Amino acid sequence: MQIPVVVLSDRPARTQHVLDVDLPADRPLDILYAPEVGEMLHQLRDQMRIAQNRNEVA
Repeated sequence: MQIPVVVLSDRPARTQHVLDVDLPADRPLDILYAPEVGEMLHQLRDQMRIAQNRNEVA
């Protein structure tokens, strides 16, 4: 089952990005170290930076 993670834009808040997370609901903690999870986190951080109008690369 996919769980959508939604990043909203700055005010007025609108849907900026939707990432469908296709991981099991009952997952072990060490899945955070999987490459595909790292890529998802990278995408979300980039979208949050854009939403906050902070386009510089960290």
